[in-house]
Amino acid sequence: MSFFLLLPPLAAWAYTTISLGQAGPESIKYNGVEYARPGGCQAATISFGGAPSSAGQFRTNISGDTVIRNYKWGSIRCHYSVSGDEIKIDVYVANTTQNPIHEVTMGLATLDMPMPAKEGGRITNTKLNLEGPDILALSRGNTTLLVANEEVGRLEYLRFQQGPRGSIFIILDTLFQAMLPARRVTVQENQLRPMVVARPIPTGQSDHYSVALAFLHGGESPRSVLGDLFDRVAARFPPTLSWPDRRPIGQLMLSSHGRSSPFDPRNPRYWRFRPSADVTSPAGRAEFETWLLTEADKTVKILKQMNAQGVIVWDIDGQQYPHPISYGGEPRRIPPEMQGVVDKLFKRFTDAGLRCGVNAGGRRFSIAADGRASQDFIDDPNGMFQMIDEKIRYVEKRWGCTLFYIDAPGGPRWPADASVFRRLAANHPNALLSPEHTTIIDYAWIAGIWGTRHGPSPSSEARWVYPRAFSIITTSAMSLGRGSTTWQDLVQNVRDGDVLMFASWVSTPQSQAVAQIYQDALGPDWREAAVRR
Repeated sequence: MSFFLLLPPLAAWAYTTISLGQAGPESIKYNGVEYARPGGCQAATISFGGAPSSAGQFRTNISGDTVIRNYKWGSIRCHYSVSGDEIKIDVYVANTTQNPIHEVTMGLATLDMPMPAKEGGRITNTKLNLEGPDILALSRGNTTLLVANEEVGRLEYLRFQQGPRGSIFIILDTLFQAMLPARRVTVQENQLRPMVVARPIPTGQSDHYSVALAFLHGGESPRSVLGDLFDRVAARFPPTLSWPDRRPIGQLMLSSHGRSSPFDPRNPRYWRFRPSADVTSPAGRAEFETWLLTEADKTVKILKQMNAQGVIVWDIDGQQYPHPISYGGEPRRIPPEMQGVVDKLFKRFTDAGLRCGVNAGGRRFSIAADGRASQDFIDDPNGMFQMIDEKIRYVEKRWGCTLFYIDAPGGPRWPADASVFRRLAANHPNALLSPEHTTIIDYAWIAGIWGTRHGPSPSSEARWVYPRAFSIITTSAMSLGRGSTTWQDLVQNVRDGDVLMFASWVSTPQSQAVAQIYQDALGPDWREAAVRR
């Protein structure tokens, strides 16, 4: 027996249908084209705390628009409904055993589409739905199928898995092993560590999971079909960031400790000049001050020429230690040679009417008795918040800083808890916080930093939820050849509200290219238009 579900089309050319049978979903069609193969609504493995094992045999019932699978340990019910270009799948898993279900892995549907080449098709970074809508995408021809978690703020590990004869399974898992940064990073070691994130089902209880399959045609935005989901996320995590100034921001690197940089005992922090005397000696300090303030004056001139809103000093404490530490991110730790001149440095910027800022790193920097440096990752969100908050308060009071790069708060796949940035933004409403690693909901409070070498900016996805969201995009690592794809992408980024960051300590073709990108995006009056965003 099969069940055929069809909603009357919203337009003559756009409609979605699904039919159910003993195999589960047997057909999914969009505009009359088949995108599925039989199979779905079936548990693959189950775990009660040990290693996952086969879910076992089952009996099937079809009741209207619902597939029911009965197992020895409980049941799975999958309810399918169609609305326009979207199919909703509501999954109910019941545990009838005397033990909690630690993990269950289920196949929801089987697709006849090419497997995405990169990252398994995941197009948002949300910690598997804990911090924003988790969305996967498959494309065939001019049609894209989105697979989205319809719940808000609850773990639901969706993924694609290659099946036989080119098919793809949509898999829902209730457990994920996240990889966190090492608790302590040193020059000698920088290892990831696993952390299990699970959604168990207690004995005698059930759980509900909601997934949407949504079809996009041509260049449609995901918001056209998932707008209600994005609105629910925004309502749960409302935005507070208000930063209408979208002019460029300068990046000031004072030191350089690359792989081939020679060690100079007169310059242990690797400042970008060669002193004639030890920088900690009276003669060396005088030489260092002259160099530093000359760099500041050059930077102010370039920032003014670029109509920049301000500058972030990336390495106020130098780069004494190589990768993976590189940037200490501790603005309260001022090297001896910087002590007598650092206030003059920042005063150069504020006197010129420019915003200024520093790297308020997301890890705790320390030096052991033997001189070895380390950075400690703080697992406790409250502890991380307090550490960064103290750094920001210090530089706000001392130098009037309002721009903050936050280096390495968590990792790319598992950033710091969003509550850290929400609380920081509330405590510092006049500051612009730019963490290195973010999820979508972080954009409610911050402007994440992004590099052109990493591909499209995540702010493009964040704007599905928060239309005013933006990133700070660093351009130093990329050649900005006129007419290239990168150029056009950045023009669109600026048009959409993103801010470009450029190396501001020396005038280069790169800074000239950034100015031209702003003009291409906003017109000849871009200097005024970028402020009134």
